[in-house]
Amino acid sequence: MKPQKIIFLFSFLMFSIILCNAQESEEHYREAVKFYLWGDFKQSLSELNKVLEIVPGFGKAYRLKEVILMDGQGSLTVIDTGELSVEVGEVTIPIESLARGLLALESSAEYTLGADDVLEISVWGCEELTKEVIVRPDGRISFLLVGDVPARGLTPTLLAEVIAEKLTPYVKKPKVTVIVKKVGTARKEVFVLGEVKSQGGQEITEGMGVLEILSRVGGFTENAVSSSVKILRGGANPLAGEISIRSGQVISVNLDDVIIKGDLSQNVMLQPRDIVYVPKATRPKGVFILGEISKPGMYKLEEAPNLLELVTIAGGFTKEATLSSTKVIRGEPGKPIVLSSNLNKVISRADMSENLVLQSGDIVYVPRFFLANLNYFISQILPSIQFVYYTYYLTKGIMGIP
Repeated sequence: MKPQKIIFLFSFLMFSIILCNAQESEEHYREAVKFYLWGDFKQSLSELNKVLEIVPGFGKAYRLKEVILMDGQGSLTVIDTGELSVEVGEVTIPIESLARGLLALESSAEYTLGADDVLEISVWGCEELTKEVIVRPDGRISFLLVGDVPARGLTPTLLAEVIAEKLTPYVKKPKVTVIVKKVGTARKEVFVLGEVKSQGGQEITEGMGVLEILSRVGGFTENAVSSSVKILRGGANPLAGEISIRSGQVISVNLDDVIIKGDLSQNVMLQPRDIVYVPKATRPKGVFILGEISKPGMYKLEEAPNLLELVTIAGGFTKEATLSSTKVIRGEPGKPIVLSSNLNKVISRADMSENLVLQSGDIVYVPRFFLANLNYFISQILPSIQFVYYTYYLTKGIMGIP
């Protein structure tokens, strides 16, 4: 055989091997991502790390947009989620909230398998063993090589461990993933996501309303918008192993009316497989000023980039204002940062160091009396200021800009 032909064949063989390895690595990466996000969380982190080492240069198409980490104890961390969101009818759910909720549903010890649940079972590296099964009325499933396996009452992770143990004689160190593709219609369960103390699935009884189920999960977080709770009904099940939900019926509930006004019509009765979503309060793109000011309200940040300009466009102070004790509240409602400013120095001495630069969402409060004790201000006065602020914002419904 001619040397040129030998070199050509050798080169072709090497190229084929490299291409095969690249394709295998790419597929391995894709499977690792799926395994990582929706599979056995105890094993997936190390698997994904291996893949990232194998495929460091496949480009942006194969990089995770968001990284979701879960340790063996169920501790959850979501990193770099950006502005990604999922539109569900007229509701937009942030990816972080949805991911946390979905992972809580899949990994929670409270979620156990039951009759009619549809499961996708896959074995790492053995595509021929991937199978979709249904939990039978007797609580068992049938799976390749191992026959009948009890499933009812187990979590997806525990079932994966049982199947892996039974596969050991046939597969070397099997890594099994169990994903709930669809919750059985026989289960009377709803799913609670968003700004609540404990996200996840909850069993319901006949005639149970949204207020009762929210009480069961510990109530709202400090950032919840209780006046705009959404009930998603009739869409795809949130346990699907992907971050997407088809549009269904969206019911808006104002639980403030239930709690404050006793309007029980807002305590909507729940149906099995409803998704209850409590949104997070976000600060509007403007600055809010109240207290001893002529025209309290919300103003555009570009019109009022600092304290002095905000006071000017708000019509100035009242005669009772104590300028030396002006406060700027910044940050989330539950973790506020309070800044103090002596506007007397700005006006009378032109001391611009006291003319604080404002940020979107800042609340400026001009008191009637001198506030010497910051702790007293935070504990006694700040909650009322925030209540007025968010009531104004939510009532306007147009980002609070007058």
